Amino acid sequence: MTAATGQGIRLELKREFAHSCEKVFAAITQPDRVMQWMGPPGVTNLDAVVDLRVGGSYRFTMRGANDGPVYKVAGKYQEIAPPHLLRFTWKWEHAPADEPPMEVVFQLSHTSTGCLLELTQTGFPTQEECDRHTHGWSGSFQRLSQLVKE
Repeated sequence: MTAATGQGIRLELKREFAHSCEKVFAAITQPDRVMQWMGPPGVTNLDAVVDLRVGGSYRFTMRGANDGPVYKVAGKYQEIAPPHLLRFTWKWEHAPADEPPMEVVFQLSHTSTGCLLELTQTGFPTQEECDRHTHGWSGSFQRLSQLVKE
């Protein structure tokens, strides 16, 4: 779901998992686990560097489907409250230098069957960029769902 707000274009996705918030939080924060689910099917993760602390940084490197181009995204962690909240900035390396970073929030809550993961991403420069991220996060969550089943 996307919506235009006073702060620009906003992306919101929800996914339920039949696993604990602790297990899902570990999967979204541990570099070796992130490499297994980040990006839609077909994307290959080449590297994940994570300094999981407020003010710490991360950098993910991935290759597009069918041996496509290499993309790098980086940012800083703004808020971490395991296993319920992860807030960080998000900026593609190829984005214009004067383009401000986006913000991503993962909010996890316990449910009677496991965990609800709610993603909010704000600060998109265009609707087209938001649509690409909607596709990317939706595919990523499919892969994340498979990972936490293991």
